[in-house]
Amino acid sequence: RTFDQFANLLLEHTVERHILVEERKYADVYFGTMLVRGENVCLFGEIDPDWEGAAHPDAPGLQEAPLDEVLRREAEIEAELAAQGIHRPADLFADPSD
Repeated sequence: RTFDQFANLLLEHTVERHILVEERKYADVYFGTMLVRGENVCLFGEIDPDWEGAAHPDAPGLQEAPLDEVLRREAEIEAELAAQGIHRPADLFADPSD
């Protein structure tokens, strides 16, 4: 939407995309308008869609799924990994009340 001299960004219609890579499914969590402070902006760059490694979320074979299904499957995968002794790093942005 806009930016200023401090690299503060005002973004509209933002989403957080959850992707189940092996199942080739995704779901979006709508966040709406977000203000990103300039001190948190590291790098912006254009992605070359023709580059073989550029996995575009709307690429053929990736299908949208209900959000509750994707979140439930993510929790199952995380529990399976934890049972194997593999722990993902803590989510620094998670709400501690969850």
